[in-house]
Amino acid sequence: MSSQVSGVRLADKLEKQIQELVDAGFYLSSSEFIREAVRDKLQSMNNRTIPDELAEKEVKWFLKEKRTAGQHLVSTIEASQELMLPFDQVDKIISKIKGIKEV
Repeated sequence: MSSQVSGVRLADKLEKQIQELVDAGFYLSSSEFIREAVRDKLQSMNNRTIPDELAEKEVKWFLKEKRTAGQHLVSTIEASQELMLPFDQVDKIISKIKGIKEV
């Protein structure tokens, strides 16, 4: 099942580089390139594995930096993406910090 995501705006330089790859036959279309890039990014984020103790230190540092910058509400998705840690690991750590028991 596929769905359409809202249009993505790219800098002219990026758009030109993608089109050059399409023209050279590496991809059938710019959409194919973007889909592959998204899959690669998501896979790389899920492949970074570090021990929970180290991940917890990174998450705590991240949350402290966000609070210092005046951002008091940070989503688990945002933390996972910026730290490039698996969502499940970050969610478990944030729940632990907040004192929420896993079900």
